[in-house]
Amino acid sequence: MFDVAIIGAGASGLTCAINASFEGLSTVMVEKGGIGGQAATTSKIENYPGFPQGIDGQKLMSQFYMQAERLGTHSIVANVTGFKKESDTLFTLVTENDTLPIVARSVVFATGLSFRRLHLPGSDNMRGLYYGPSVHQAPSEYLKNVAVLGAANSAGQAAINLAKYASSVYVINKKPSLDQVMSSTLIKDIATLKNVQVINKCNLATITGKDNKLHFITLDNGQELPVSALFVCIGQLADTSWLQGSGIDISSTVGNFGKIIVDENLLTSIPGVFAIGDVRNNQVHRVSTAVGDGSRVVQHILDYLKGKS
Repeated sequence: MFDVAIIGAGASGLTCAINASFEGLSTVMVEKGGIGGQAATTSKIENYPGFPQGIDGQKLMSQFYMQAERLGTHSIVANVTGFKKESDTLFTLVTENDTLPIVARSVVFATGLSFRRLHLPGSDNMRGLYYGPSVHQAPSEYLKNVAVLGAANSAGQAAINLAKYASSVYVINKKPSLDQVMSSTLIKDIATLKNVQVINKCNLATITGKDNKLHFITLDNGQELPVSALFVCIGQLADTSWLQGSGIDISSTVGNFGKIIVDENLLTSIPGVFAIGDVRNNQVHRVSTAVGDGSRVVQHILDYLKGKS
């Protein structure tokens, strides 16, 4: 049995693990995918304090993980599919293909967000179609002429990183200009790249493959672009549907839809269960705010456990 079980190993979950372990709590962190969450897919984080020249997201998250491990955090690679409140002081996490349930005195949801999926004919099994800004998803032979769908910061980061490898990068933006949704620093960086073309006031209409491999895309203005890879960065969603019926309140409001509702102490509707980072309501999507949540929640966990002892 652990004092705290953390679901998710992004910036908020890793920070929670570091601080919980530092405070002497027996801590387990459960992650179904790669360490670092979406921060690890960012080629260069420029607004995290302490790195004047910016830092590679994967490198930063690796350092978080090594610190948590050194302080005693246990890590388990598993997909959590169920959550049970066994008693007022005990919770069980059920994992996919479960052989040994994870039991803890408190639980922290740090599951982050996932990129929205395309719902176009052929998009389910098309090779060359990727979600999020990470270039490492794609084999090098796919990085010739590429497109990025979206115009927020993740799309800007994708375009800048792809420009290092691809001959041509098309940024497809349905809004009149990038400055409505993208940071000014990224916009300036993109403007200096001769192989990046921004196409405003357009959206994706269809994707066409050859031998199930992306061949070209068609925009809603009729323009066809021959591309070998498409990186989709069109917003993010909280995957909390599996928590239906668990007793945890989920938001249905615009801007917070699907996110876990917490109070000022990051506590959910169930005492002893907390939510931090992008998966909670009313959160600003930054690495620094995720780190803030991960640090702050540990004090609330300590207070809760002290009250139950």
